[in-house]
Amino acid sequence: MAYDHGVYPLLKLILVLGYQFEITTFKAKWKNNLIEVVYWVHQIIGVASLISHVISTTTRSIRYMPEFFQRLFEDAAFNLLFIEAHFIRANFQDLHELIQHMETSFSTQETEIVEKTYAKAKFIFYVCVTSAIGCLSGSILETFFTVSQEELDLLSHIYDRKYPNNRLQTNFWVPDIDDSEPPYYQIIFVTELYLIYLIILLTILSVSLIPMLVTHIAGQYEILCNRIQSLGHSSIMWNKRRPIDDLQDRESLRSIMQAHKNLISAQSKLQNLYSAGMFIKVVFNNIMFALCLYQLTLSNTNTVSKFRVYKLTLEFLTVAVTYYYLCHCSEILDDCNSKLCDAIWNSRWYHCSRHVQKDLIMFLRRVQRPNHLKCLHGAIILSHVYFLGVVKVSYSFVNCMRFKSRL
Repeated sequence: MAYDHGVYPLLKLILVLGYQFEITTFKAKWKNNLIEVVYWVHQIIGVASLISHVISTTTRSIRYMPEFFQRLFEDAAFNLLFIEAHFIRANFQDLHELIQHMETSFSTQETEIVEKTYAKAKFIFYVCVTSAIGCLSGSILETFFTVSQEELDLLSHIYDRKYPNNRLQTNFWVPDIDDSEPPYYQIIFVTELYLIYLIILLTILSVSLIPMLVTHIAGQYEILCNRIQSLGHSSIMWNKRRPIDDLQDRESLRSIMQAHKNLISAQSKLQNLYSAGMFIKVVFNNIMFALCLYQLTLSNTNTVSKFRVYKLTLEFLTVAVTYYYLCHCSEILDDCNSKLCDAIWNSRWYHCSRHVQKDLIMFLRRVQRPNHLKCLHGAIILSHVYFLGVVKVSYSFVNCMRFKSRL
C-alpha cells in the first residue's frame, strides 16, 4: 500500500506554472507544447515585471520613504518567489525522488497516526492558500477604498500621475506612459491582476512545501517511537525469564533501524532540494521581516489610509508566521530525535538480550545528534533561537531608522 502524502496539489501548481515542461511528458504532443508555451510566457512576464518594478522603486518610489520601503518589500517578495520557483524547477527530479521515496518507504501500519498526519498536512496547505489569497487580495481591495487628499497628492507627486484616483495594486515603470490615463490604466490593472494570480500560486508553493513534507516526516518519527517502546514487551507475556538471544526483538530492532535510515534519507533529499536556495530564502525572509516591521511601526496614520494600515498588519503577520513556522519545522525535526531518545528510555530495554542492548546503544548515539534544517554547511541553523535573533536585528534596524529620521 503506497503512503498517501497529499503533496500532489503542489505538483499540480508546478504543472500549472509550467515549471516541469522538460520533465513531464504527455501522450498528446499539443499538451507538451502548451506547457512549454505557458512556461516561457510566464518567464517573459515575470522577468519584465521584476525589472520594471525595481526601476519604479529606485527611480520614483524613493521620493517618499514609506512608499519606497513598501515597494522594496514587494521587490524582495517577488524576487524570492521567482528565484525559489526556479530552484524547485532545477531540482524537480530530487523532489520527485523524495515523493517516490515517501510513497514506497514510509510506514502505513498505524493508520491513526497516518490519517492524523495527512489531515495536519492538508490543514497547513489550506491555511497557506487562505493566507496567500487574503494577503494579496488586500492589494486589489486597496484600490477601491477612498484615501485622503494628502495621500493622493503624495501619489501624484511620486509617480507623476495626472489622475491619482486611478490607483494600481502595485507600481511598474513603463517608459513615456502615464499609467493613470485610460486606456493604459485599464490594461495595466488587468495585467497586474494576472500577476497577482501567479504570485498567489508561487506563494502557496513557497510557503507550504517544506511544512507539509516535514509534517509527514515527523509522523513517521512518531510511528518509529511507538515501535521502539514496544521492544522488550513481547515475550514477557508468556515467560517471566527472557531468553538470552531474543530473535524477535533483534528482528524488530533491525526493521526500526532500517525505518530510521529511510527517514534520514528523506531528510537528506529534502535538504538537497533546498541546499542552494535555502540561504537565499533565509536572507530574503530576514529583509522582508525587517521592512514589514519598519512600515508597521513608523507609518504615519495621518497620511496613510486605515485600510493600508490593515494591509501592512496582515503582510507583517503573514511574513512573521510563515517565517516562524519555517524555523519551527526545523525544531520539529530536532525534537524527533529527542523523542526517539525518550522512546528508548521508556522501552523495556532492560529485558532485552545483550546483543539488542548494544544495538540500542549504537542507535541512541546516532539519534543524540542535532537534527535541524541548515544551510551553507551549518553556517545558518534554523531554530527558535535563530528566529529570535532575526526579531532582535529587525528591531535594531527600526530603532536605527527612527533615530536617523530625527536627525
